[in-house]
Amino acid sequence: MVNILICINSLVLFAMCFHNEMYPTLVYCDHLITIYFSMEITYKIYSRKGYLSSIISLLDATIVYICLIGMFLPEYNISSLMLLRLFRTLKCFRLIKVFPQFRKILVNLKLAFKTSVPVILGMILVLFIINISLCQLYGKSNPEYFESPWRGFYTTFRLFTIEGWYEISDNIYEKNNSFMGAFGVILVSGIVFICSILGISFITSAFTDEFCNDNDKRVLDKLEELEKKLDKLTKEKENE
Repeated sequence: MVNILICINSLVLFAMCFHNEMYPTLVYCDHLITIYFSMEITYKIYSRKGYLSSIISLLDATIVYICLIGMFLPEYNISSLMLLRLFRTLKCFRLIKVFPQFRKILVNLKLAFKTSVPVILGMILVLFIINISLCQLYGKSNPEYFESPWRGFYTTFRLFTIEGWYEISDNIYEKNNSFMGAFGVILVSGIVFICSILGISFITSAFTDEFCNDNDKRVLDKLEELEKKLDKLTKEKENE
């Protein structure tokens, strides 16, 4: 029953994005489902000891209760509390309960993230250094991209994602003298090649390797277990 309601609620939230004449009815349905979810969570908290000890259960309860509070907020955009209504879209995360395989993905993702933390921190440090360098070199000539460290950080992040990088390099070349313009084009091209193409590929391979290592470890554990059983059976036959 709960799994069916989770799927229905996800479809209701999807349909609410169209903002058509059915919107009030869909909001009413979403409120009813939210009330049911809150009753379900409350029952589990009091009936199951240690229910909130799980991170997924704690996140689930937090989202549902915040959505319950959001039901009583007025429908006015001027209210800052309206932001709480955004949490109702997070109820789609309850689909994890419908598909148990998602839990395995979360566990593997957690392991992969632990392994990749040094790599990610290294990339953030490189981004920070490149950002400061570009702001120092082209902050005055190209203020639309490097006027402040915040704007420069966004521009550098765009270079890391290869989003409109040629527009940035062309702008640097046009608004600077021949030497600084050419140097800027070479610098931006090097950033895109080294940090974007090679760097992002390296991070992706680190995540992939960790997933594969986890699966290989499970296979090796099973093989060791089978080997022990075979050794035990062989010894029993020899004793007979």
